Amino acid sequence: MTPTQFRAIREAMGVTQPSLADMIGVTDRTVRRYENGETHIPKPVAMLVRGIRVVVTDVTDVTASPAGEPR
Repeated sequence: MTPTQFRAIREAMGVTQPSLADMIGVTDRTVRRYENGETHIPKPVAMLVRGIRVVVTDVTDVTASPAGEPR
């Protein structure tokens, strides 16, 4: 995962750097370093972020639909 992809996923989820940091168990400074390319994004972190994106997207779809029904 590239820094640009990492940031795009975070922004698509609508979460802040500190919020994502809490979700994945790192500091917000580490998230900033991932996004600006200072620190390599480990494969387990990339997989976790992709998984969180799927869950956030699914929950958003369900809660945004009338009567809680999936679209």
